[in-house]
Amino acid sequence: MDKNKYLAINEVIKQQFYLKYNRVLSSTEEIILEGSIENLSYEQIANKLYMSSGTVRNIASKFWSQLSELYHEKITKINCKYIIENILKSEENQENKSLSLIEINSENINDNQGIIMIIDDYIENLKILKQLLEKEGYQVRSARSAKMAFLSLEESLPDLILLDILMPNISGYEMCKIIKTDRKTSHIPIIFISALNDTIDKVKGFELGACDYITKPFEEIEVLLRVSHQIKLKNQTLRLEEDIKQHEKTIEMLYQSRSILASVLNNSCCGIAVLEAIRSPENAHIIDFKYYLINPIFANIFNINNLELITLVDSLKQCNFSQLAWIQEFIKVVKNNIDFRDIFLFKGQNYQMNVNKLGDGITINIIPLI
Repeated sequence: MDKNKYLAINEVIKQQFYLKYNRVLSSTEEIILEGSIENLSYEQIANKLYMSSGTVRNIASKFWSQLSELYHEKITKINCKYIIENILKSEENQENKSLSLIEINSENINDNQGIIMIIDDYIENLKILKQLLEKEGYQVRSARSAKMAFLSLEESLPDLILLDILMPNISGYEMCKIIKTDRKTSHIPIIFISALNDTIDKVKGFELGACDYITKPFEEIEVLLRVSHQIKLKNQTLRLEEDIKQHEKTIEMLYQSRSILASVLNNSCCGIAVLEAIRSPENAHIIDFKYYLINPIFANIFNINNLELITLVDSLKQCNFSQLAWIQEFIKVVKNNIDFRDIFLFKGQNYQMNVNKLGDGITINIIPLI
C-alpha cells in the first residue's frame, strides 16, 4: 500500500475513533495498525515497539475489539487491511463524509457559546479558524504574535486558547509555560496547533499544561469537536467550583446555626430535649424514645450522662419516677400530633412539661415553676 493511501486510512480511523470513544489513537495502536496493513507479524511489530510480542497481542486484541465495535464488523490483524480499504472506498467524497459526521454529532457542538483566542503568525490559519468558529456562535479574538497575545490577555480572558507551536521569536511551548505559570491565566485551557508533518513533542506540551492538539490542514469537524469538548469541560469545572463554594457557605451557615443553638440551649433556664421514636421491628409500633439532643438543665434533672446509652424509659426508671405513664402520652403526641402538658414535682421543685411532635419524635420543654 502506498504511503498516501495509508495516511488517508489512518486519518479516517483517527477521526472516527475520536468521535466514537472521545480519545486519540495511542502511538502503540498506530504502529500496530501500520504493521498489520504492511502484513508484519506480531513479533516484527513488537521489535519496532521494543515490547514483548505477548504485550503487543494484548493491546492489539483490545484495539481490534474497539475497531470491530466502531465499524460493526469483525476486524482482526489478518483482515483489517481489506476491511478498512473497503470502508475508505465507501466514502463517496470528503465533503459528504464531513457532512455525515456533523449530522451525527450536531448535539455535541451546538449551543456552545464561548470566547476563543487564536494565536498564530500565519494569517491564513487565523482566517480559516475564525470563520469556522464564528459560524458556530463563538466569539473569536486573534493575535499574530506573542506580544499581541499577552496584551489581549491583559485586557480580558478568553475561555479557550488555540496556540500555534511554531511561532516567531517565542515558541508556542514557551508561551504555554508563561500562560500556565501566571495565576491570572493558568486556568485557561490551551489546544496546540501544529502541521501534520511537524515533529512535535506531545509529552512536553501536556507537561506544560496543554490539553489537546489540532493538526493542519484543519478538519472542520475535528476542530469543532475538540473546541466544544474543552469549552464544556471548562464550564463544568466552573459549575463545580461554584457548587463547592455554595456548599462551603452552607456548611459555614450550618456551623454558625449550631453554635447559636448550642449557646441558646446551654444558657437556657429550662430543660430542653429532642427525642426520636424507637419502633418495634415486628409491627413498627413505638415502644420507647431515644435521646437525640439535650441541654445541661435537662441532663441534670434526669441524671443523664451519655445520650447513646440511655432511652427515655431508662432515664425515668433511674430517677425513680412514677410517671412511666408519660410514655403512652408521648406516643399519642407522635401518632395524633396533639401536644401534651403536665406539672410534676421533682426534688422539691415543681416543673411544667410541654411536649410537642417533631418529625417521628418529640421535643420536651421543662420549665421550673416559682
